[in-house]
Amino acid sequence: MTSDSSVPSSELIEGRILIVDDNPGTAETLGRALARINPKWEVLAANNGNQAIQQLQGRSIDLLITDLIMPGMDGFQLIEQLRQQSPGNRFHSIIITAYDIPGLRESARRMKVSEVLIKPFSPERICQLAQRLLDNVQPTTPLAAPQKSEARFKILVADDNPNNLALLLRYLQQEDYDLLTASDGLETLQTLHTERPDLVLLDVSMPEMDGFQVLERAQADPTLKHIPIIIVTAARLDPVDLQYALNLGAADYLTKPFDRRELVARVRARLRDKINWDVMQRRQKELNLLLDIAQRVNQPRDVPALSEFLLHRTAETLDAWQACLCIQTPKETFVQIWNKDWPQVTDQKAPRPEWLPLLDWQFRHPEGVVIENVRQHSDWPLTPGDLSHSAVLAFLQPQHTLRGFLALTHEKKGYFEDEHRRLLQTILQLVSQPLAEAWNLQINGQSTPPTETTE
Repeated sequence: MTSDSSVPSSELIEGRILIVDDNPGTAETLGRALARINPKWEVLAANNGNQAIQQLQGRSIDLLITDLIMPGMDGFQLIEQLRQQSPGNRFHSIIITAYDIPGLRESARRMKVSEVLIKPFSPERICQLAQRLLDNVQPTTPLAAPQKSEARFKILVADDNPNNLALLLRYLQQEDYDLLTASDGLETLQTLHTERPDLVLLDVSMPEMDGFQVLERAQADPTLKHIPIIIVTAARLDPVDLQYALNLGAADYLTKPFDRRELVARVRARLRDKINWDVMQRRQKELNLLLDIAQRVNQPRDVPALSEFLLHRTAETLDAWQACLCIQTPKETFVQIWNKDWPQVTDQKAPRPEWLPLLDWQFRHPEGVVIENVRQHSDWPLTPGDLSHSAVLAFLQPQHTLRGFLALTHEKKGYFEDEHRRLLQTILQLVSQPLAEAWNLQINGQSTPPTETTE
């Protein structure tokens, strides 16, 4: 951003700012404005996320100013990557974007972004925000390791030698993991598909299919490639073989005989990486969901089509077992239900009466509710064969005489968290007015505009 002679020495730096924008002119303008505010600020600039990470070279920052939409890595992904790489670096962040996307501010709040600015804005506005945020910079402290939402991690140990297998299991059992085993390459792949473990310890030399072949197959499968695999070998790998394994996608490697402490440390580190990756992917999926819904509500619509789209996309994104949308007017009550066992959305103009009490929950829980186990709630509608345990429920904001709710359930207890409730609230804020308008057209006997199709 600036020449070496104008960069303050490390003893004089009072704050480090990183500006990332694929428009070099924007980055230069903001950089010059910020450098004038305080000569003891070090200002760095990059044109994309990967360049930004390389630019830091492991250094911490105090403030990140990043464009939202960039090639390769968007602003939210960049924030997540920087947090992963330096967990103790509690930096502030400002998102800048030319598009005021519905749901953007809620996503930013959930990502703990400090500010969202919509272009065009004056450089002075950025300078004021930077001054305020950097005046409150506190010394960084290490963050606690991320926790898995479930109590235990699932680890697959693949080795054809019973003695090696027993040793690895004994070491890992002390860490309270759920442990799976496989004794050849084919069994390893089958277990990967059926159990989806959080991590794999994979021996190189196995019958049927060696570790390299298993690794290659797993990395070629989009449903498996995110699972970290630690290669385990009986002898120190040839550098060419090691490079080959890492190029294939191995997350790490261990050489036998190995120290228990080293094994546990490497497993913990790769599990932290896995959790961070899962969080980043989940947030990206949720942002895409909000963008898809925002685009859909701007199209010609009718209530069944819009609600069917809403149910399917929301349930798919949050991996729900069942999703229900209920809309009530003075004339009738309309319910649509999506379920993993019968994913075709079903309409019920005369819904089962057990769903109706949920409408009245809005008076007690206007902000919605998260339920750890619905089977302990006598008011929750359960049917024969229903696998629901946890649930999340949010309500439509009243629009004229329209009211209703969106509810999701999952097979596991405690699956849903408060952030899921807030996401459903944001979704219903996006669709409440369009649903009311479309519904009023229908109940007044008017036809809705035909849906346009594009090639």
